[in-house]
Amino acid sequence: MNSKVSVIIASAGKENRVDSFLKAIKSIEEQKNVDVEIIVVFNGPNVSQRLRSSLENYNNVVLKYQTEPSLPNAIHYGRSCVNTEYFCFLDDDDLYIPDTLYLRCQILDNNQDIDVVASNGLVKDGLASSLLFPNSLPLTDKPLEELFKQNWLASCGGLYRTKTIDTQYFKKSVKYFEWTMTAFLIALDKKTAYLKEPTFIINKTEDSLSESLEYLEANPRFLELLLTYPLPQNIKKIIIQRRIASFHYISTVYLDQKNYKKAWLYHLKSLCSVHGIKYIPYTFHLLS
Repeated sequence: MNSKVSVIIASAGKENRVDSFLKAIKSIEEQKNVDVEIIVVFNGPNVSQRLRSSLENYNNVVLKYQTEPSLPNAIHYGRSCVNTEYFCFLDDDDLYIPDTLYLRCQILDNNQDIDVVASNGLVKDGLASSLLFPNSLPLTDKPLEELFKQNWLASCGGLYRTKTIDTQYFKKSVKYFEWTMTAFLIALDKKTAYLKEPTFIINKTEDSLSESLEYLEANPRFLELLLTYPLPQNIKKIIIQRRIASFHYISTVYLDQKNYKKAWLYHLKSLCSVHGIKYIPYTFHLLS
């Protein structure tokens, strides 16, 4: 009997994404040896009528709508609509490689103690492709430690066991770091397996937020939130060090922009810990 999987696509459904969206749907439709239901959660007021009409022709596509343009909320709502034994996610401009879902399901089918399968993928930039995790990720018994080396859970890289990964793992609690937060919560009390073979393709775009000032300033707030959870001392130390380093980096960015007030603000924050001592000489750059 084939495993039953829900694939959730949360999207604003804009007209300029119609072609990539339909390619994403096709990559799901071409998956073999699994029974797939596709849950599309449109969020926001600008859903393409052309896209909506196209998707209405698919028997295994369920369309859901939310008026608020919030991707995290749409992801959370999509999870709440799952009625199959497993579920996963796909962004509207990314693709599944053939046999993606079968390979992931095999691991969960054969290991009832595993809650999540995380997998590698390809990043496509024009004609060139590279592994998302070039050094692979040894997700054995220390997924929490591995998470602070690199986030091992890509948005379209996981397969989840429905009965053990409920909606709480996808609640909107942070901005920009939703998947890192989900991986963190899973690493705290769930068991994860890792599939080394690439199972998805991420199409690189130019609209990344990862270097925006808003994103950078959100990073130490996110790390502070993680410290509110019961954690081993070695993990707490790593997070505190990352938070202090984040303050320092933000200060350097503002200094480059000649925003001296913000540069000083974040520099002083970086000194509020013993781990910030190494940034004391940087003070002379601010004074010069």
